Amino acid sequence: MKKPRHLNSPDDLLKVRFLIQDMRQVGDGTVATLRRLVSELNTQMRPIKTWGWRYVHQVEHDKIKLSPSLKTAIDRLYEKRRLVGETALQQVTVLAPAGYAQHNSILRAHARECARVNCKASFIPNSPAQVYCSPECRKQGRRR
Repeated sequence: MKKPRHLNSPDDLLKVRFLIQDMRQVGDGTVATLRRLVSELNTQMRPIKTWGWRYVHQVEHDKIKLSPSLKTAIDRLYEKRRLVGETALQQVTVLAPAGYAQHNSILRAHARECARVNCKASFIPNSPAQVYCSPECRKQGRRR
């Protein structure tokens, strides 16, 4: 008796199936759900990739092997979607300028410490390149 061949790891297939279930909306068929998932996956990579719904459907059924770039996109989207659940959220106090965040807002960004030597403030960067918490810290940090 032949062993069933698996092209993709069980962990990768689990992630794909989780994302499909997470993208499913009431009244959606398989194609509509997969199209929604693919449009989301296509934006996870730079430059933007264009996978088709049929490709993801074949991966889901373990008919073809995941490409490395699709695996990366699936991992990224899985982490984003998985962290939205109530159990993964943590309530913290955040200080923000008036009007920046509503009460009970969900923040999907990692805080980092200011790069200035004597400042240990944690902040959520506006861009991936931001390393100082404020313009004042940026000026002080550049003087050194």
